[in-house]
Amino acid sequence: MNTLRTLFFILIATLALSASATPPAQPVTLKPIKVTLPNNSELFPPAPGADSANANCLICHSVDMVTRQPPSLTQHDWDAIVHKMKAGYGAPIADDQMAIVINYLTATFSRPPTASK
Repeated sequence: MNTLRTLFFILIATLALSASATPPAQPVTLKPIKVTLPNNSELFPPAPGADSANANCLICHSVDMVTRQPPSLTQHDWDAIVHKMKAGYGAPIADDQMAIVINYLTATFSRPPTASK
């Protein structure tokens, strides 16, 4: 029992000495920076649902970012993407706007694969 008590004391003493041997951290100084974002007034192409896509998607994304997505994305793919934006990234899309945005993105940017010859 004395051996266990001695080992415990050595452990506590070692931890205490190693903690006090660490030099104090230097204070962190935060400096303000100015960021100028580009003024992008481009909107999605007009079609049913474009207003909802403009109001919800352009908060974080440019039209160019969306149009660079593969045209092979299906409605299922757009559905997964829009749900990920809402659930995973906190996109403030109202539940009643989800299907409108998904349908717009599918109708406007998805192209069926062409049959190979």
